[in-house]
Amino acid sequence: MGSNPRVYYIGDDDMIYEMAWVNVWKNSDVGAKAGAVKAKGRLTSLTIGGAPHIFYTGFDDMIHELKLVNNNWEYYNLGANTSGSVKAQDSLTSFIAGGTPFVYYTDDNDMIHQLMWINNKWVDIPAAANAAGAVKAKGRLTCTTYNDQARVYYTGVDDMIHELAYYKLKWVHNSVSANAAGAVKSLGGLSSIPYNGDPRVYYIGVDDMIHELAWYNNKWVHNNIGFKAGADPAYFGSTSTSFGGNPRIYYIGKNDYMIHELAWYNNDWVHNNIGFKASGNAVTASSLSSTSLGGNPRIYYTGYNDYMIHELAWYNNNWVHNSICEKITNITTNKKGYGITTTI
Repeated sequence: MGSNPRVYYIGDDDMIYEMAWVNVWKNSDVGAKAGAVKAKGRLTSLTIGGAPHIFYTGFDDMIHELKLVNNNWEYYNLGANTSGSVKAQDSLTSFIAGGTPFVYYTDDNDMIHQLMWINNKWVDIPAAANAAGAVKAKGRLTCTTYNDQARVYYTGVDDMIHELAYYKLKWVHNSVSANAAGAVKSLGGLSSIPYNGDPRVYYIGVDDMIHELAWYNNKWVHNNIGFKAGADPAYFGSTSTSFGGNPRIYYIGKNDYMIHELAWYNNDWVHNNIGFKASGNAVTASSLSSTSLGGNPRIYYTGYNDYMIHELAWYNNNWVHNSICEKITNITTNKKGYGITTTI
């Protein structure tokens, strides 16, 4: 908010906390301040009208929202107050297109739904059920835009990457992996970004390498970018952002639990062990989130030994590690190792 990073995580008490940069890092129990219910798993967040909104699944398996309104945190039981909304699994993603916020989740039948803010209310749309041939989902969701229209990507129960595309006023299903020659099955760790206006999807393959599915010249193309860059294998999770307009993918190394980077640079994929380059302070649990500040990447994660939130920042052409919780007393940690999301 105000071009300063905000990191949200689930504390040991299952409440949502904020780490906010306001010339120094400050911690706040935003869930308790808003009278919110406890959080069960993953978070997703958006900045709407300059204010952060956090979406999460509660222990009632419904979608809930925390939002900052006039400098006060407010809580809203989105699922209970949205017609057609059903129980959700621990898979959420969100984005803004044309000024309209969208939230996507997987229901308890493994089908993907869209929550859309329209006419001053949330509307639930069963996107997958409306897309002929859509297969059931498992694991993480990710989304981006193409020509300002929604694109949602997920791993199907067949372990292949699938797309739900909003096209010509209806939802359409595409088996992306099946249409990309050489694509391998997915272990998860999905993320996506636009590149030159076209979608790029990244995932961990069954070979433990990072793979790319790129929409290029009107067709899907598969690239084993981890192999091409001579990268270390991936353990769990990935996150992506851009630097200078080029994709950057971050993941946890399988052998060292450090943060690694795959960077598109000079028309080639380059691997960097950025945890090692940041003085070896990046041993991580299972959560990753990334954003860009002043055009430079910032990665946030849960530390493996202290369960605190840490930052890796690209600053003055070097990677710098910051233990952003270090100077805050009586802070609630993130021992479950999940539930991190970031806004600017």
